Amino acid sequence: MNFIMADERQMQSRAGEGFVAVASQARTRLGADVMRQLARRVLRPLAEPGAAGAWYRRWRVMALDGSCLDVADERANAEHFGYPASSTGQAAFPQARVLGLLECGTHAIVAAEVAAYAQGERTMAAALLPGNLRADMLLLAERGFYGFKLWQQAASTGAALLWRLSSTLKLPVHKALDDGSYLKRHLRQHGQVPGNTGKPCAHRIYSHPLMQFGVAAKSNKK
Repeated sequence: MNFIMADERQMQSRAGEGFVAVASQARTRLGADVMRQLARRVLRPLAEPGAAGAWYRRWRVMALDGSCLDVADERANAEHFGYPASSTGQAAFPQARVLGLLECGTHAIVAAEVAAYAQGERTMAAALLPGNLRADMLLLAERGFYGFKLWQQAASTGAALLWRLSSTLKLPVHKALDDGSYLKRHLRQHGQVPGNTGKPCAHRIYSHPLMQFGVAAKSNKK
């Protein structure tokens, strides 16, 4: 697959709204599949071994992060992505929800999922992680991502996981450890998922305060 880039001088000479519109139309003609293939070829971790902030012991430190982006106010986009609600009833532009797997040290996007605004990030993560998370990675995630099924999917890649948990999630203590952490087991109830075996999922839990501008915030669990 070949890609042709316009000469930089041509781009500068055509700079402005007219050129932006032409570029947008060209991407439309290429279609989503071409852009998806390009992303798969070029998105990758960038940090060299030992780079500051990018590694913890033998693991490359990664994170899940999501955002919403405005897209052109066109019928196809409106039907596919949808509009977020606003105080006036509907936002001015449709929005795409984007979830990225990021390398913490470089902030490089290693892989991403793009979906409709109404799509949940946990559902998107279930599609994103299995093909992109590796055994040499340590994945950080906020508490909204935790769920029995998604945790099991992520753990099956061999990656190390460090996710926040909601303080409302009550898991029975299986074993207290000397460093103040403790082991808990999460057992999905039978019948929730067809073919579910009810095999327990073990977690090591750390409870500590998060610092906000030098002041200890409410204790959070990990």
